[in-house]
Amino acid sequence: MQKQHDAESPSQLTVRLWGRNISQARIASGLTQEELGSMFEPVPVHQSTVARWESGKIEPSLDHKLALARHLARPAATLFPLPTIIEAA
Repeated sequence: MQKQHDAESPSQLTVRLWGRNISQARIASGLTQEELGSMFEPVPVHQSTVARWESGKIEPSLDHKLALARHLARPAATLFPLPTIIEAA
């Protein structure tokens, strides 16, 4: 019997999209997760936290989002776009 999975909420889908964007930008910048985490000051972010952001398991705080955009040289609106909701007619 196949196990049923709960559908993801719009906010879960958004965090997963943001994670994919972080991962793609990091890779395009030639950085490892550890290297990206070490760029945060005054307290570096552990590699496992970067991995959890990228997998969509956790959402970065607003301060971390702004720092990610700066470290990855991307507009924050590009890394973290707001979802568009289209109602069915």
